[in-house]
Amino acid sequence: MTSSTANNAQGILLSGASDGAVVANNNIEAISYTGSSAVTFGAGIYCLGTERITFANNTIKTVSSSHASAQGAYGMYLWGGAANLLQDITVSNNTITAVSSATDSYGISMDEANDCIIEGCLIRTVTESGSGTAWGIFVDDDCDRVKITDCQVIASAHEGIEIEGDNGTIQDNIVSGCDVGILIDNTADRNVTTANHVYGNTSAQITDNGTNQVTANNLTA
Repeated sequence: MTSSTANNAQGILLSGASDGAVVANNNIEAISYTGSSAVTFGAGIYCLGTERITFANNTIKTVSSSHASAQGAYGMYLWGGAANLLQDITVSNNTITAVSSATDSYGISMDEANDCIIEGCLIRTVTESGSGTAWGIFVDDDCDRVKITDCQVIASAHEGIEIEGDNGTIQDNIVSGCDVGILIDNTADRNVTTANHVYGNTSAQITDNGTNQVTANNLTA
């Protein structure tokens, strides 16, 4: 795939038939969802139930969802679906800016996914205007062995990076201008968080439930 622009709910959609695809060098801009369904959303890229997909060097700008009843807005939404786990997904060197919603907002969201990599991505300005939450990178509790490395997350209104799954790695990232820089959730276990530069976040730089390894991070209030 080459450059793409869109003004509908999802810029690029991949499903199970897309196993092994490479999605690279796309420009996706002005994704606006105005519907009110609780199970629909706006997304720059939506990937459902696939394996061995690479997302590289894509630029996603200005994704929004304006209705308070909608699911929210995503720069990239990577979901294994009700029956199919995502496997071996690589998200590399993507730039995501200006994701906003009246409910929840995500720069990158990963759900029901194992053995995936998020690396070298820049995520900037993720906000919500209602009572929801805004995440730069969110990894749900049904994910295992997800690696987040060499990313920059700047100005996410709530969490910069949140991991709820197990056996993951958060390493060599820069997180700044969020409420909480890196949040390791109470459900998370045996994750390694190391060598991150986490600074200028309002409530906390890193929070951990105590069952993970958090070492050698550069933390500045």
